[in-house]
Amino acid sequence: MLYLPVTETPDQLSRWLKLGAAALLFQVLFPAPVVAMGPPASLDEELTQALDLEPDLENGKALFEMCASCHGPDAQGSRDGVYPQLAGQHRSVIIKQISDFRLGNRANPDMLPFTETDVFGGSQGISDVASYLASLPMTPEPGVGPEDTFARGEKVYEDNCSVCHDDGAEGFDDFFFPKIQGQHYGYTLRELKKMKEGERKNVYHGMLRRIQKLSMEDLEAVANYVSRLPPTGGEDELSE
Repeated sequence: MLYLPVTETPDQLSRWLKLGAAALLFQVLFPAPVVAMGPPASLDEELTQALDLEPDLENGKALFEMCASCHGPDAQGSRDGVYPQLAGQHRSVIIKQISDFRLGNRANPDMLPFTETDVFGGSQGISDVASYLASLPMTPEPGVGPEDTFARGEKVYEDNCSVCHDDGAEGFDDFFFPKIQGQHYGYTLRELKKMKEGERKNVYHGMLRRIQKLSMEDLEAVANYVSRLPPTGGEDELSE
């Protein structure tokens, strides 16, 4: 049962309700008894440990140096979307994506060597680099799409995405729902296309069903919409 504080403001209450809905959705989509379909026990244990360990940000910074040649020294990726922005992403999401690359749930031959256990030095290193990335500021100038699709993208987002990713596309760290606000348009659109075409295996079926019902024009519009949402705390959508 979900208990809500009676002193919450309407905005806070709305967020609590969405978080509760996301929690229920997560339990339905990822029920506990299906552990046999998850990662091997040793890998699952390593990633669980990474989530629980106290991170060392200085070590995370040092480990990130091997990633900077692609993702940039500030982890803000590239405006053309070839490399995604990692700065400011939820720690849990980064840890999960490392797992997904290693399990083959996300196919990227260039990334795979960088996700091996010995590269990060086990659970502690994974925890450190994920926490370091989460601590970094996001770029104020992400790559964006055509401005005239913003309104359409906003409607698509509200109808299909906000229950899991929240109104401002902040995501939920506790449930591995990524922050997609201010992510480069080209990257988001490319990944949405992969999901629609069945190329990404780490997409839960509820999201997949929604994406497959959307047209390519809808995907382009929603990718543009979230790319223009400023990092948490901003006031206006971003412009080119």
